[in-house]
This record gives sequence, C-alpha cells and structure tokens, in this order.
Amino acid sequence: MLITGIFSGICEIPSTISTHYVVGIADKKFKRTSLEPENPPAPPKHWDVALARRKLAVLPFIGYHRGRFNFYLGWRERGNFGFKLNLSKPPKPTPSSHP
Repeated sequence: MLITGIFSGICEIPSTISTHYVVGIADKKFKRTSLEPENPPAPPKHWDVALARRKLAVLPFIGYHRGRFNFYLGWRERGNFGFKLNLSKPPKPTPSSHP
C-alpha cells in the first residue's frame, strides 16, 4: 500500500505542475534575441535558435522546420514554454479543371 501511494504521488506531481502553473515568463517583461530577423522568409529547411532573457534567467528556444516536419522546444516568442513534434500529411492534390 505504501509503495503504491508513493509511486502515484511521484507520478501526480509533474502532471499537476504542468497543468496548473505557468511555466515561463509570459506575464513578465523580457528580451528575446534570435539569429533570425524579426519576420524572416521561410526557407524550405531551417533552424531557429533564440534566447529569452529575464534578469538572471536565460531561457533557450530551438526549432527545426523542413517540409512536413516541424519541431520546437523551449520558451517561445511570447514567453511561454512549449514543445511540438509534428509530421504533417502531404497536401492533397487539387483537381485541375480541363475543359
């Protein structure tokens, strides 16, 4: 009984923290520096690396985009933490109208 209670408590704590608390600096003033300009044209494949700074905290962001593959991990543009790993479906071909 005791072992089961300890194990369920250990598993419950991370899920509670990630669902009930903000992990980030979205509600604070911070400075974000990036290797890319503000609104770069999206090349077919590219890396995005940035740092968000708030006082002594330095919070990283890394992203990679290539074709249908999208990935990012870290503190995003607005200061909130995020993670995404996505492989999207190829676009459906549109029927061309031939008279």
